[in-house]
Amino acid sequence: MTESSTRRGPFRAAVPLALVILVLALVLARELWLPLLARVLIVDQPPSHADAILVLGGGDGSRQDRAIELYQQGYAPLLISSGESPLLPDFDASFAVLGADYMVARGVPREAILLMEQTTSTQEEAAQSLQLAREQGLTSLLVVTDHYHTRRSWLTFRRAYRDSGIAVSMVAATPQWFDAAHWWQSERSLLAVIEEYEKLVYYLLRGYIP
Repeated sequence: MTESSTRRGPFRAAVPLALVILVLALVLARELWLPLLARVLIVDQPPSHADAILVLGGGDGSRQDRAIELYQQGYAPLLISSGESPLLPDFDASFAVLGADYMVARGVPREAILLMEQTTSTQEEAAQSLQLAREQGLTSLLVVTDHYHTRRSWLTFRRAYRDSGIAVSMVAATPQWFDAAHWWQSERSLLAVIEEYEKLVYYLLRGYIP
């Protein structure tokens, strides 16, 4: 046996042990670092007065609830409800219409809501809302979505609205089922976080975000 192989022997034995210790340390300290993975996804800017409030499609109603609060507090006189139809058999209503109906049932005047019914993704919502804003002469928007979705939304809208002269702010809604401090303890929130990171990578590769 050579001297070099004798030296490598203890080193090779120490590597698996070091990995085990590292994994155990990460598991024991999970309450410290796992919440950061969710917090990185959240962008929640203080609301300011705007020409319209854009409610991104999807969610469980928390987005609409937050938009209603902003509307009733006088932050904007107009709401935009987004989202295509869910492509279910014998179901024609779009998420945009469903969201608008929800807000109307809670006191928002129907005439205060515009629809974007052809959007299938956050990137399309950014592009189509920019076109709609230009058509309507809007100069500022509050964009409302679930908090774990705000980072990707903010990056996407910032890229789409660059040099447009239209100000965009991101306001987070907080769904009751998502606990940012313990997201890994619920299957639904766990999948939401994993999916967001997957989509961030996809959006980066497609050039939708900087």
